[in-house]
Amino acid sequence: MQDKLLIPEVVNGVNHLLEQQEEVEIIKNTVRSCTYLSMNYQFISTQLSLEVLRNLMHLLPLFQGTDRVNLFFSISNILKGLKQSKELFIEQGGADLFL
Repeated sequence: MQDKLLIPEVVNGVNHLLEQQEEVEIIKNTVRSCTYLSMNYQFISTQLSLEVLRNLMHLLPLFQGTDRVNLFFSISNILKGLKQSKELFIEQGGADLFL
């Protein structure tokens, strides 16, 4: 199952769902699925994880409670991967948004 999550079309679909700003429930469920996706080292060590991180960063000011915890978990897992992920996080003001 984990290998099927890494197919670029699946990750692009996740990104598309994260961009659906008017569909809050869809976004919340997609973020929840990102927690599982971000636990895969093969995923966080690819460029695909950068696109997911970009979309997740935009949601930080909008989420509260358990949804925010899921978002933090996904982002922190992705940050364990590529150096570019850490750079993007800092450039986008992620540290300020976390605090």
